Amino acid sequence: MSERVPNRNNRMIRKAAQELAETLEQHRLDAELTKQAFAEKLGISKQFLHELLNGEGNPTLETLDVMASKLDLEFHPTFLRAKRRSGDKKR
Repeated sequence: MSERVPNRNNRMIRKAAQELAETLEQHRLDAELTKQAFAEKLGISKQFLHELLNGEGNPTLETLDVMASKLDLEFHPTFLRAKRRSGDKKR
């Protein structure tokens, strides 16, 4: 059974996808590579790159780490503690 993701998390996921797309596109343009050549550099398909650039892809943490390494970036997945709302029970 899958749990429904709260809207706040959906916004955060969309924002992260947008930031990833912007980062990838900027690196591609800086390197003056075609999308095909950039996808090959990252070790992903051109179709998957297209999905990522459109905020539609769903890369694994391992894929993000590999792509970051190939772009000489550091990848740090982070969990942030959510602020407790009044009425929320302690877990």
